Amino acid sequence: MDHGRRDSFINLNSIPPQYDFFGMSQDVTQNSFVEPPKPVRQSTYEPGDEERFNFIRFAPYIPKVFHPYISSTVDVRGDGNCGFRSVAVGLGLPEHEWQFIRSELYQELTGRKEIYEAIFGCFYFNLKESLPFYELSFATQPKWLIIPETGVLIANRLWLRESERQMMRLLILREKAHRRTTRGVVVSRSSPGSAVSSRY
Repeated sequence: MDHGRRDSFINLNSIPPQYDFFGMSQDVTQNSFVEPPKPVRQSTYEPGDEERFNFIRFAPYIPKVFHPYISSTVDVRGDGNCGFRSVAVGLGLPEHEWQFIRSELYQELTGRKEIYEAIFGCFYFNLKESLPFYELSFATQPKWLIIPETGVLIANRLWLRESERQMMRLLILREKAHRRTTRGVVVSRSSPGSAVSSRY
């Protein structure tokens, strides 16, 4: 056999290079690595140092597939209202507007009582009891944002929510969307009692 031709054959006894999800070899040197094209973002917002630090800190809790789309990451105060604070930040409001978010969701739930009783059954009353909390103190667990149930209210009153473990498309129950602008938000838990909101 010609030794020159042998080099062009694939050695079946060797371990093939591993490939990541972009189909690029992991054993490629850093200098020759070509980054995959980044998706075009519509936002012109550039995150500051605090947002970059928060993103690095919370990146493990957000699926990598979403990373290129995240324009900012905010670490909201973990006082038991953190889920509602994250919703406020995701809508472009200051996090201290969590009381407004609770109020809007409570109005959605009670204003369409028949629909939500049919959807949630006996859990409707648990949800109804969890929303009205407006004190400037720590919210205990019964007053925390309940997912996925509160997510249905958010989708119908506010927008679409993406979680860190699974993408949840929460469908709107009526023909016309509510008066609020739709945005995408990722809310991920970093530790018990705290959450991070990421707008994209």
